[in-house]
Amino acid sequence: MARTADIYNYHAAIKANKNVSLFKLEDELNKVFAHPKNTPESERDAEYYRRRRYSPNTFQSYKSAVFNFVEWSGIENPFPTTATTIIEYLIDNKSLAPSTLNHRVAALSFVHRALDFLDPTQNEVFKCKIRDVLGGIRKEHIEEKGWSEIQAPAINLCDFIVVLNSMGGSLIELRDKAFMLVSLLGAFRQSEVLNLNVEHLIKKEQGYIIPMGVVKNDQLSKHKKFKALPKLDNDSSIICPVKALNIWIKKAKITSGPIFRGVLKSGEIRNNKLSHTSGNRIIKKRLSEGGIENADEYSCHSFRSTFITSLREADVSDAKIVRQTHHKNLATLNIYDRPEVAFKNNPSLILANEIKQLLIKK
Repeated sequence: MARTADIYNYHAAIKANKNVSLFKLEDELNKVFAHPKNTPESERDAEYYRRRRYSPNTFQSYKSAVFNFVEWSGIENPFPTTATTIIEYLIDNKSLAPSTLNHRVAALSFVHRALDFLDPTQNEVFKCKIRDVLGGIRKEHIEEKGWSEIQAPAINLCDFIVVLNSMGGSLIELRDKAFMLVSLLGAFRQSEVLNLNVEHLIKKEQGYIIPMGVVKNDQLSKHKKFKALPKLDNDSSIICPVKALNIWIKKAKITSGPIFRGVLKSGEIRNNKLSHTSGNRIIKKRLSEGGIENADEYSCHSFRSTFITSLREADVSDAKIVRQTHHKNLATLNIYDRPEVAFKNNPSLILANEIKQLLIKK
């Protein structure tokens, strides 16, 4: 049974105790944010299964957010805290991106539940106030700072071919080429492509079928989904993800486990999968070496962005696109609209043409 939360206002204490020692909760919080995946089966209780639904990346990002709150509070143990204190925290950090603040509220909600305290962000009265404050900060960012959600830029397909042609046949280059082509043609999220194992590949005459398990918008894997990696003909071999993947796996002598791994300067292949940082580093490095401007602006999500943007420009229906991207809501694809294609099939042009025809008749 949850401990009764003595919810009182730390507001005054925060102002008066900025110099108290921090992180006395570190041991307890480290336990909270330790992913339970490796828990022995005999110790898998209700708490284990409750926390098992979260990914390791979620735990890591929540931990960082909670420790930031602890440091800001200047209190040895700021939990349980109050909605009023959380609102003050948000206002003190209003310069941060609204998406970051939303994430920090989610982290504070999680840690209260994990420590068996009442969740101040879910109080019927105060959750509306927190939501309104977040909305006000977001509106201020938009109206006064021109803020918008940062979208990873799509890669120009001609530029992408230039990058592929600039790459040689070293072990690292073979890995990077396979990584980029699989990411693009598979429309993978970064976490999905990094978690690919050899065992996931189902060989078919047309290429590879990859069953998707737990993904971002289906954490409990309720809906069985598959991605297709097509085997292209010889004329398109430079962009064939299946060919690039087969060459990398064969050269690296990978027979099981993670497909995309680190490669040491000695040529030794590491056993662990690439990290998110390494994945982003690959695209920045390859685009830069291929002569693409502003290479640092791109990330692994640029491949998914390129997939969607390029197909929409080619008038492929959203219904077909989501068969590979697995978006739940077709409207989500609208975030990939780019200013440079605003005039493509624009209804204003159709109307202008209708008016033009009327003028010609007169």
